[in-house]
Amino acid sequence: MKKLGLVFVLFALTLGLSAQNNLINFGNLPGLDVPVPVPTLYENYTWGGMYYVNPWLWPGAGPGFKHQEFVRNSSVAFIPYVCINVNCYASISSPTGFILQGAHVAAGYATMGPAPSTLFVIAYNNGKYVGSATYETTTNVRSVVFPPEWGTVTQVMFKGDAVFFDLNVYGVFTPKPPKP
Repeated sequence: MKKLGLVFVLFALTLGLSAQNNLINFGNLPGLDVPVPVPTLYENYTWGGMYYVNPWLWPGAGPGFKHQEFVRNSSVAFIPYVCINVNCYASISSPTGFILQGAHVAAGYATMGPAPSTLFVIAYNNGKYVGSATYETTTNVRSVVFPPEWGTVTQVMFKGDAVFFDLNVYGVFTPKPPKP
């Protein structure tokens, strides 16, 4: 499946699309003291249900938000705590496809319960289920590696108590047309 993803990327390049390895760290977003949705086309991806905030300015940030070695007084992305107990998800998507490689993540509020939190991740390619994975999280930052056999996907959905410090994404984009 990994070879299939590479073949897709090479094929896309021959069609005039560009490929880019991108570490999305949310540090380029304004440092706000109240959570707001990640802008729709931030870093060329469509975001749904994902919020960002500067955890040093927001009094509602739980212990998993504040990791100086990752945040450095800038913004983090997260799934709102209310989504943990209802059927809602955060997502990243792109019609041209991407390979989600890894992330640094922590549970924002894991101390509110007796057990570690669980992050559920579900991948789709053009609406077709590709695979899923679960990761145990605590308020300590951990490195997550997403299954390479997912290959190229067009949408990944996240559910659980999760603060994202970065996402490592290999994306395929349509080049912008030249300016007249």
